[in-house]
Amino acid sequence: MIYEGDLLPKEYFGAVLEAEAGPRVINYFPLTRKGASFRTEHKIMLASDDPWFRPVDVTAAPDGSVFVADWYDGGVGGHQFRDQTTGRILRIAPKG
Repeated sequence: MIYEGDLLPKEYFGAVLEAEAGPRVINYFPLTRKGASFRTEHKIMLASDDPWFRPVDVTAAPDGSVFVADWYDGGVGGHQFRDQTTGRILRIAPKG
């Protein structure tokens, strides 16, 4: 998704946000105009060493905060996924 909110710090505005379940991270890619194209670099917005943290999607709320869908499963790809009641939604917002 492209972050178009104004609640998070300015560095996130216009950046591409990506959930990546394997390494357990939410990446962001700030875009910089370069002629007729764009340049970016890989940065990490959120990471966890919890082996069950499996972010699968991100979206922005109307207030500019970011919601993360966390599958919360110890395996990647749904192999042997038996517990259909786990999972959580995380909200990313500045303190206060």
